[in-house]
Amino acid sequence: VVSHKHAFAASELYHFVEKFALDGLRVSEIIVLFTDESVMINYALVAAIKLLPRFPKSFGGIWKKARERGIFPSEIKPFLYNDVFLYFLKQEISRCASLGVKYLVLHPGSSVNITKEEGLDNIVTVLNSILDNQYDVTILLETMAGKAMKEDTDELAYLINNVNDNTKLGVCIDTCHLNDAGIDLTSFDKYLDDFDQKIGIPRIKCVHVNDSKNPFNSHKDRHANIGFGTIGFDTLSNIIYNPRLDNIPKILETPYIGDTDDAKEKKYPPYKYEIAMIRSKTFDNEL
Repeated sequence: VVSHKHAFAASELYHFVEKFALDGLRVSEIIVLFTDESVMINYALVAAIKLLPRFPKSFGGIWKKARERGIFPSEIKPFLYNDVFLYFLKQEISRCASLGVKYLVLHPGSSVNITKEEGLDNIVTVLNSILDNQYDVTILLETMAGKAMKEDTDELAYLINNVNDNTKLGVCIDTCHLNDAGIDLTSFDKYLDDFDQKIGIPRIKCVHVNDSKNPFNSHKDRHANIGFGTIGFDTLSNIIYNPRLDNIPKILETPYIGDTDDAKEKKYPPYKYEIAMIRSKTFDNEL
């Protein structure tokens, strides 16, 4: 299976390859072709991580090519914390290490039906149980939209400062989450100043670049295509090109689009065109 330069989303690639496996066909190799547009890490890499236990020899070409380009992909996990999840997450960390994946992005979680302080301490307990390993994999706590856990730099700082060993702990910032949590992204440097004072900018290892379908401070978390949401193209472009975030991977998580704006079936990946806009620093309203 050879993806073109803007390949399948991870879920589609995963199910595509899984179908071959279920049909009894041998999957010999998956190759991702990296092009100049690979500044935005391809989600096909995430699918490869999920498929590794079933096809352990299938992905050497992906990682060899990624390392040649200086790309170290990130993995994303959900926010459910229980014994089954912890077991799975520890296995996932092991797989990331085997693949040379340096960062694993983790949603911090929810404090539903308990106090914020209890929720934070629960997350500290979980982090302690997964950070105690021999692998060179850094856990990145993702900024939240405030729907389950408030996005608060103080809360992220509490988690980082209270784990037993924070040398393998960092942060992934998500522009949609920050906007929906009430962070004014038009004053992004002010946010970075606060972040640097409380946590330190070197902790930021990944940026999820998304516009938002929601009003500011809505606590909703619904991604929009770049420039077509409430954050706006210029604000996102300024974040992407902020010199304080140089050499930090930026990942598009924007939705597929349909034949019309109202179409229920979203079947076209927009990434090639969004990246072209980002590179040119020019918004195309007809995209």
